[in-house]
Amino acid sequence: MTKHTFTTCLLFFICIGTQLAALPWRSDKSFQPEDSLVEIELTKKIHSYQQPWLSHNQTGNKNGLVIGPNQILTTADGLSSNATFRIRKGGESRRYEAQLRSIDFQANIALLDVEDPEFWDQMKPVKFAGEIPQTGNLQIYRWRSGRIEERAAEIVRLYIGSGKLSDLSHLVLLASSEISAAGWAEIVMDGNRLVGLTTSGSKNKQLTILPATFIAAALERGPCNDGPGHGFFDFYWMRASNPALLQSKGLDPNTNEGIVVTRATIFEDHSNTLRDGDVILEIDGFPLDKEGKYIDPQYGRLSLEGLSTRRHAAGESIPMEIWRDQKRLQIDYPLPRADFNHGLIPDRQYDVEPRYRIAGGLLFQPLDGPLMRALSKKNSGAMEYYREMQPDIGRPSLVILSTVLPDDYNLGYENIGPLMLDRINGQPIHTLEDVAHALDNPPNGFHRIEFMHDDTLKHLVLDAASLDAATERVLRQYRIPRAASKEL
Repeated sequence: MTKHTFTTCLLFFICIGTQLAALPWRSDKSFQPEDSLVEIELTKKIHSYQQPWLSHNQTGNKNGLVIGPNQILTTADGLSSNATFRIRKGGESRRYEAQLRSIDFQANIALLDVEDPEFWDQMKPVKFAGEIPQTGNLQIYRWRSGRIEERAAEIVRLYIGSGKLSDLSHLVLLASSEISAAGWAEIVMDGNRLVGLTTSGSKNKQLTILPATFIAAALERGPCNDGPGHGFFDFYWMRASNPALLQSKGLDPNTNEGIVVTRATIFEDHSNTLRDGDVILEIDGFPLDKEGKYIDPQYGRLSLEGLSTRRHAAGESIPMEIWRDQKRLQIDYPLPRADFNHGLIPDRQYDVEPRYRIAGGLLFQPLDGPLMRALSKKNSGAMEYYREMQPDIGRPSLVILSTVLPDDYNLGYENIGPLMLDRINGQPIHTLEDVAHALDNPPNGFHRIEFMHDDTLKHLVLDAASLDAATERVLRQYRIPRAASKEL
C-alpha cells in the first residue's frame, strides 16, 4: 500500500466514524434501558355499553419506567383499578406481580409498584429532563417480543393540546419516527434524560408525547382524587382580530393585545371573578396577543390555555389584568378543579361499569359520553344539542331508552331508540332510580313513557299488569343475568 493510498483510507474511515457518531440512533450509553425500562402485562374487564350486562377479559402490554423507589411510571391509558398487573424486566421470562398505587386519568399517568424486593435489584431510576428540547433528535425505547427496541425520532414542534383521556390543556410534544404501532408509553429520551412518554402514534409517522415536565408537575400535585388536582380555565373566549371589537370597548383598535371573554363561567359551580365581555390582557404576568397567545420564556409562542397547568394547581389563584368598564383592572382568578363530567351529558367515565335497567325488553341507560360514542351511528341531533348544555335544578342528568329487545310485550316498538326520556307515568325522569320508582306507580293500568319534545317519537304505552312477567321472559330469552346493574 502506498503512502497516498493509506492516507486516503485513513481519511475515509475517520469520515465514516464521524458520520456514525452523529447518527440519531446513537444513544448516550450512560443510559442503559434494560436497567430502567420494564414491560407491563395487564388483564382487565371490558364492559359493553350497547349490551351493558356483558363483559369480557382483555389482555394488553405496555411499557413502564422506574422513576424512583417503588415507583414505575406509565400512562393511564388502557388501565383500570380492576386490572391485574405483571411486570417483566431485562427481558427475563419471570413475571412479578404489581399493584396500581395511583392513577390520574386527567393527566394520563399512573404509578405501579412491585412488592417483591428481588425485582428492584439492579434497577435504576431515570431522571426527568428539566426542559423539553424544541429541535433535534431523540431516542425511543420499548420492550417488544422479549427484547428492547430502539428507534430514532425527530422533534416536530411543541404546542398546547389536550390530553388523550381528558380535555385538560397542557404542553404536548410532537415528533416524527419510523417506529410502528406506538402510543403505549414508549419512553422518549434525550441522552440519559426522560423527555416524555408516547400517548399515540399515527400512520403518517407522527408521535404524540406527554412531556416529562408536565408529568413531573402532575406527580407533584398528586392524583386527581387525592391531591389538589389540575386546574383549567372555566371560560370561553374569542380572538379580538376585528378592530371594531376592541374599539367598541374603548380600546385602541390598532393594539395587538387581549382576547374577549364570551362566557365567563361554563360549569357555574365556583366563584369566578371574570364577567362576560371582559378583555383579558395578561395572565400570570404574561401579556396576551389578539390571537390568545403568550410568549413562554422556555418554549416561545403558546396558547393561553397552557397557563392553567403551567405552574398552578386547582384551588390556587392566577393574577389577571383585564379591561372592564373603560379601565384596566387587576383581578385574581380562582383556578377551578379540572372535572369534565359536569355537563348534562358527562363526556368521560373513568373506571366505572355501565349502568342500566331493563323493563319489558326496554333498555334504559344514563346518557353519557361513552354511551353516545357506542351509539354514534344512531345518535339524534337532539342528543348532540343537549351535549353542550349544563345541568340545572330542573334537569340534572338524562336517561335514554337506548334500544328495545323484541318481545310480544313490546310489539310495535322493536325498532325505536335511542330516545331521551322526559317522563314515565307523569313523573320526571333524571336517573335510573327515577325509572324504577315511576314504573311502580302506573295510572289506570298502563305505563305511559314520554320522550323529550326534541325527539321524533312523543310517547309509547305498555300494559302495566304484564310488565314483570315480560321482563323475566326477556331475561331468559336473551340470557341476561339480571334486570339491572348490580348497584341498582
